Amino acid sequence: MLLGRTILLQALFWRAVDTVGWAQAPVQAPYEPTRESLSHYQVPEWYQDAKIGFFYHWGPSSVPGDHFDQESIEFCQQHKYKQPVGLYGSDLYRTYGPNNEKGPVRVLHEKWYGPLEVFGYKDLILLLTGSEWDPGHIVELLDKAGVKYVVPMAVHCDGFAMWDSKVIDTFNAAKMGPHQNTVAQVIDEARKRGLRVGVSTHYERHAWFYAKNPAFDSGDPRYEQLYGEGLDKDGVPQPRSIQKWEDVLGELVDMFHPDYIFVDGGTADTYQPVEKASNRRKGAL
Repeated sequence: MLLGRTILLQALFWRAVDTVGWAQAPVQAPYEPTRESLSHYQVPEWYQDAKIGFFYHWGPSSVPGDHFDQESIEFCQQHKYKQPVGLYGSDLYRTYGPNNEKGPVRVLHEKWYGPLEVFGYKDLILLLTGSEWDPGHIVELLDKAGVKYVVPMAVHCDGFAMWDSKVIDTFNAAKMGPHQNTVAQVIDEARKRGLRVGVSTHYERHAWFYAKNPAFDSGDPRYEQLYGEGLDKDGVPQPRSIQKWEDVLGELVDMFHPDYIFVDGGTADTYQPVEKASNRRKGAL
């Protein structure tokens, strides 16, 4: 079921990507919801010719970047519980060993912002002011540099939407943080200059990105939209998490009609765990 949904959604994406012009109505691609059918997809000519594209990540996890220096990076890498600095929100709530020891990201977070019980990941959003955010200037520089397509990050694994989302209707950049519809702004500026546009998405891992610890805000149901629903008893995303992933990506297609969509994995990532869980259940019968 999960794999089938993923293939169906991929067919929708390919149809959107295969649209010749962003203002045109989407064309019906001759695909069926099967891997065999999708394997016949042809990359658009514009993408073959566009040698340089620009992706960027900007969101709540960018805020601690003001503090990260070589010493902090080495601390994370050399700590006995090594953590990559790129998974700040996820590693923040994880504990290690029988005594629930703190990982290096939490140690640094509490050094910079105070106890995690008081200042969680959600509180970084307040510091994401965007005071120097200038999408027009950014796109102008990219255009002058020869970039042919621009891909703003729409949503990372942390679940914070960088556009005025109707699905993630509270924890988004139009309602919180910079209070700006940042993805729409970049796309509008790029299209004014005749550049192709895309959206970068990483939302499929949202369900398990944060450890659901009741001692912290990640386990508080009031913030479920940001911190996710968590996994089911078999350790896989719940059906409502999968549906929300589909709804989010469908909204991006309908709202922006992007020429390019980057999907950092999908619910097919869970196919093998689901298969293993199913086999365990069968074995228990």
